[in-house]
Amino acid sequence: AVEGTIRDLAQQQRTVVATVHQPNSEIFDMFGKVILMAKGYVVYAGPAADAVNYFGGLGYRCPDYTNPSDFFMKLLRMETTDQLASLKDDDADQRSEEFITHWKQQGAAYADPTAPPGGLRPSTPLCGLRQQFAALCWRAFVAIFRDKMLFRVRVAQSIFFGVLVGMIFLQLGYDQTDIYARAGVLFFSIMNQGMSPLIGIVHTFPAEQAVVSREWFNGLYTISAYFWSKSIIEIPFMVLYPTVFSSLLYWIVHLNPIFTRFLLYTLILIELSFCATSCGILISALASSVEVALALAPAVMLPLILFGGFFTPGSALPAWCAWMRYGSFFYYAFRAVMCNEFKGETFNCDQTPCFSTGEQVLERYGFGDCEVAVDMVILLAFII
Repeated sequence: AVEGTIRDLAQQQRTVVATVHQPNSEIFDMFGKVILMAKGYVVYAGPAADAVNYFGGLGYRCPDYTNPSDFFMKLLRMETTDQLASLKDDDADQRSEEFITHWKQQGAAYADPTAPPGGLRPSTPLCGLRQQFAALCWRAFVAIFRDKMLFRVRVAQSIFFGVLVGMIFLQLGYDQTDIYARAGVLFFSIMNQGMSPLIGIVHTFPAEQAVVSREWFNGLYTISAYFWSKSIIEIPFMVLYPTVFSSLLYWIVHLNPIFTRFLLYTLILIELSFCATSCGILISALASSVEVALALAPAVMLPLILFGGFFTPGSALPAWCAWMRYGSFFYYAFRAVMCNEFKGETFNCDQTPCFSTGEQVLERYGFGDCEVAVDMVILLAFII
């Protein structure tokens, strides 16, 4: 029979979607598990063979020689029938509320004592971790290249801000006024490369949560496989955007001309992009929708930016909040690019007081003991 063939296919770990209208008792006996609902709520989720006994325990016994599927359809229908009235003298609405309440309180444990709230238990993944990872990587890759417009906009955005800021701070010199301009450019680049990936992930990740949750419960893959596949596929893009931005901004503004300093600056921005993406995933995971995630993002990011070290040096912060800067990845990224830019530099001193060396500038910002390598390791810890 067709029903037997469908059952055999499903038992071979294949996904089968089918609609069965008014299944007879023979077909109902083929079902392994059933989910029964009333008023949009689950009132039973578990083995099909136990469903009759479950409702019998509530006082609604299935009459002998009655098809269980017909019995459940009448039992959960919103109108009262003479047959049900003889079983228990309640109206349909009260009966549904009774089923819903009982399932929330005791039904899940009846169906499966180890099941989480709601009575649904995630299945064991149907394939190995390597197969899950390969399939998810391919799906993430296709999803990214399917939305070519988003890719073009992100690249154009990096070019636009790199050129715009570069033209505003065109070819900075080594006068005293240029010191603060350099610090301003560096902090703007930190904010730009920190906010852009975070807002991007906050827009896209919550939309996938419902699909991921459903596929996880169906045992298609593990959460770790999904997370790492998505993260690895995003790596080339998280490297590309900061590289395009820094390649334009750095040389137009005329920051430290040593090429290794440029490479370090770019690498710091790439690490910052990874940190912001991780933070965006965390915010999205805590939010129930894109709207909630967008509301949470500024509440999280603005304090991190405020304690980034540009507006107020750490030594000038009140004692009760000075420690908060150590929880901001903007702080370590800004300290790293400042150290990379100013260490070993000299400036024209044509006024009093003045900063004649880059080390003095770093002391002014509270970064006198900075080490680029140390800050980059800390940023790596934030990513992990």
